[in-house]
Amino acid sequence: PIFVYNNKGGKDEEILRKFNEPSWNYQVVRFLDSNGKDIIPRKDGVNTRAELTSRMKKALSIYNKRTASTSHSEDEILFAQSCFWTGEASLGGIEGVTTTEAGFFDGREVTKVKYNKEIISKKELVEKAKKMNVADKVYPKGSFRNGYRKAPKSDQKRQLSGTKYENMNLTDYEATKINSAVRSSPSKLKQYLKSFNIDNEKSE
Repeated sequence: PIFVYNNKGGKDEEILRKFNEPSWNYQVVRFLDSNGKDIIPRKDGVNTRAELTSRMKKALSIYNKRTASTSHSEDEILFAQSCFWTGEASLGGIEGVTTTEAGFFDGREVTKVKYNKEIISKKELVEKAKKMNVADKVYPKGSFRNGYRKAPKSDQKRQLSGTKYENMNLTDYEATKINSAVRSSPSKLKQYLKSFNIDNEKSE
């Protein structure tokens, strides 16, 4: 826990600027992960112990689910395809995939995928990727250590571009899942938003 004053300079003022917090005279409690991103959406006017406790429980529940999906059981693999925008959108929606990243390797556009081996095996993941036509070539972990290059930020999670989710403070996992559904599956998108505790009506 970190307490930040809204009427002091120095590091307190720097933190207020970093998180775009106005210096008003009431408390705001935010729940952040290790990357400084909100685990649940920011909300002010939480004035009762019951409300605060409820938000603490919700943040802990979401955080625990995320950390479970990125445990020692996580592995990674590289898929080559004609367009990594399509690669991220297709592969990110597979159950067990935790994050995707657009990049370049071996003269090809590729999607780097991290996945939970306890949910999906490498064989199953490769089979699904091939059915989606986003696995022209498969590079297992260790084979792309040298030469892989991450694509520019403007090419990452391209399906989010122009949507209200583009500039939201999403985790990598949330961005991966929303990116996979935002332009192709409204029902799946709704499920993701609910599980991430993102209010679709207020996420402008």
